[in-house]
Amino acid sequence: MIIYINENPRTGDIIIVKVLSDNQGYSTAENSYGRLVQLYKDDIFIGVLGDRQSGTNNVGIVPKRSLNRGDIIHLLSQGGIVGEIICADNRQRNGFALSLSVIGFIKKNGALLNIEDLQQKTNNGLKVTDKINKHNKFR
Repeated sequence: MIIYINENPRTGDIIIVKVLSDNQGYSTAENSYGRLVQLYKDDIFIGVLGDRQSGTNNVGIVPKRSLNRGDIIHLLSQGGIVGEIICADNRQRNGFALSLSVIGFIKKNGALLNIEDLQQKTNNGLKVTDKINKHNKFR
């Protein structure tokens, strides 16, 4: 089910967005095969809310306010991370971050879908992202 308001956005929330303009330089994203795809005005895609820290590019965060249909956010990385620009690098070689309009969020089993819900499990039940500490024990 698609809902149009996220009262408490958090890192990893899956978001449906629409591209507002195709005249900005930073306008590509990776598809599910890792290939870069050019995004054009009115394209719709699924991204993930997240923070992006960079010393050479735009810096952005997950908004600290509710997100509603029609709100403007930005493409923060080619990996599909979207959020709110807090520091734009006007001199970056790729141009400005692509402006996006929020369409909505995916709700499943009564909760917003987050990438944490999609983690793969290994045969022994551990998450693929679990780390081994120095004693070879999972944490």
